[in-house]
Amino acid sequence: MSNLYLLRNLLSLKAAESIDEQYSFRNSKFSVIDSNPQLKDIILKNIDEKACNVVTTVKLPVYSVGFNILKQRQRIQEVKRLVEKQLAELTVNQLFITYPMHFDSYIYYLVAIKLKIKVCFYEEGPCFYRAGCTKQYEINNIKDAVRRLYFESCGLKRGYAFKANSWYCSLPIKENYHTVILKYEKVNLSPDVKFVFLSRPVSDDYPEINLIDEVNAIKKFFDLVCKGNVLHLKFHPRESETKRSQIQELLRALGITTIVIKGNGPSEDIIFSMKSGAVCGYDTTTLVYANNINKNIDVYSVLKDIKNKEPSGFLSECFEEYQLKYKHIHMIE
Repeated sequence: MSNLYLLRNLLSLKAAESIDEQYSFRNSKFSVIDSNPQLKDIILKNIDEKACNVVTTVKLPVYSVGFNILKQRQRIQEVKRLVEKQLAELTVNQLFITYPMHFDSYIYYLVAIKLKIKVCFYEEGPCFYRAGCTKQYEINNIKDAVRRLYFESCGLKRGYAFKANSWYCSLPIKENYHTVILKYEKVNLSPDVKFVFLSRPVSDDYPEINLIDEVNAIKKFFDLVCKGNVLHLKFHPRESETKRSQIQELLRALGITTIVIKGNGPSEDIIFSMKSGAVCGYDTTTLVYANNINKNIDVYSVLKDIKNKEPSGFLSECFEEYQLKYKHIHMIE
C-alpha cells in the first residue's frame, strides 16, 4: 500500500516531503500536475535530487466554454478510467490533494472516493486557508455563472466545497488536522544576500498590471528598506528570460543595482539560508511562512501598490487577508 501526492508547486513538494518524513510513511509516490510545462520540469528536478518515487499524472484536457459538452464528458470518462487503473496498480490507500480543489485533481478525488481510498488535503500555499474568506471560486458575475454551468455540465468542479478524510497543514485551521512541520534546507548563499525581492508574473496573470507597475513597486521596497544596497532578485519559475531581462534593465535605468539569485529551488530555502536582512514580494506564498522560517528576516509586501489595478478583487482580498492574519508582513505604502 502507498500514498500518492499530487504536486502543484515547490511548496507542495516541500509539504509532501515533510508529511512523509514526519509521519513515517513508506513507499510513497509523487506526481506533478501537468499544468505548466516549465514549472513541472523545475519540480521534477527538485524531486530527482531527493530520489523520490515519481509517477506520471494522468493529464486532463480542459477545454474552454463553447467546446462540445458531450465530447468533454467523454474525455473525462476516459481520464477517470486511466486514473482508476493507475491508483489500482500503485495500490494507493491514501491520496494527498492540495486544497482548494482544481479540475485535474477533482478527477482523482472522485475516483478515490469510488475506490474507498482515503483522501487527505494538504497545503500548496496560503490559498489553503482561504475557505470562506475569498470570492475566487464564487459566482460574482454572469461570466462566472456561465463558466460554472458549462464546467459542471461537463462533470468538473473546483474550489473549497469539498470534504476530506484528513487534513495536513502547518498553520491552524478549524477542522481537526495533522500538524506539519515544514522542513527547510540550507543552500549555498553568499553572506552578501541581505535584501531580496521575490518576483512573480503579476503582469502575465493580470493584464491590467504592466512591467512599469512591477518596477515601481520594487523601487518602493528598495527606497524604503535597501537604502542604496544591492537588491537581489529571485524570479518565479514561470517568468520568462525576456521578462527577467526587462525588469533588470528598467531597474538599472533607475539607478538600482540588482543581482539575480540563480537556481530554481524554493524561495523558502533562500530565506532560511539568509543570516539577516529583509525580503519583499506581492502576495507571494513565502511571505506568509517567512516568520516561521527565519526570525532574523524582516518581511515586506508591495501588494498595496498594485492591488487596485486588477478588477477581479482577488489581490485586494489577499491584501486584507495578509493584514488581518499575518501581522509580521509590513505593508509598504
